[in-house]
Amino acid sequence: MICNRCVWVVVPAFEEARLIGAMLRGLPPTLSGVLVVDDASTDDTAGIVTGFIDEQHENAAPSVAPPLFLVRHTQNAGVGAAITTGYRAFLERATDPDAVCVVMGGDNQMDPHDLAVLVDAIRRGSDYSKGNRFVADQARSNMPWVRWCGNIGLTLMTRWATGLWHISDSQCGYAAISRSALSRLPLADLYARYGFPNDMLLHLAELGMSVADVPVRAIYAGERSKIRLPRVAPRIFWMLLSGWIRRQCRAGVMGVVLLLLLAASCLLPFLVLLGAHTGGLALLAMAAVLLALLLSALRESRAPCASSH
Repeated sequence: MICNRCVWVVVPAFEEARLIGAMLRGLPPTLSGVLVVDDASTDDTAGIVTGFIDEQHENAAPSVAPPLFLVRHTQNAGVGAAITTGYRAFLERATDPDAVCVVMGGDNQMDPHDLAVLVDAIRRGSDYSKGNRFVADQARSNMPWVRWCGNIGLTLMTRWATGLWHISDSQCGYAAISRSALSRLPLADLYARYGFPNDMLLHLAELGMSVADVPVRAIYAGERSKIRLPRVAPRIFWMLLSGWIRRQCRAGVMGVVLLLLLAASCLLPFLVLLGAHTGGLALLAMAAVLLALLLSALRESRAPCASSH
């Protein structure tokens, strides 16, 4: 039990043989269970986890205390798919309606001492609590600068797309969700790869769930990220743009007007190429869209769902 809640941890793992042992040994013994999802690793990730499971069955004082379970993908499906598999396993095994599921990566970059902070946010009424690494003083010095810049850009776009303006670290995978909230999510529709955190926030915002932004500590030891930002960024941008459009379609007259202005601003630059007299009109339309976006952002930033805590 943590914060009077039964807490399970889902660990998506791909090629984490070097680090997953240290990650599992650092988990608190008070967890109700740990679900490791091996996403078809070609190294010994699954073998190391299996060794810990065998040790639990044979030893009265194993090096990993919480009950440990391994789920394996036969083909690599992506980190989002691994988390979704873990979520399904959690819903099957956790019978307590107040249980909480926490996602921790197998790369040992998430401090287990922050589990209580994430779970406590759920205990206090949030549906979903998300780690924010940028609050910590050492975050900027510890995080590689390329990852820092990419996270800042994607966080700004995620805020705009979801209306969750209090979220400051959209890409942090260290997150907790209540069992009741998880049971309401369309798990089959969640994004399978590195855009999963952004897609998760889109779904939570669409369902009107409360999202907490809590400070956590990130641990970096020179390991290289598996994310290839130039390849994944366009996909995430399109996902966020699509989510923003869906949200505006449900926003009534203001949302429809905003979409029409956006469409006009996209078409008018092409008209400029056909005739010089349309240049002023194009600039006017773009200015109107920018103003509308700013007004929309201001309105949403004051909405209750945008200030969940």
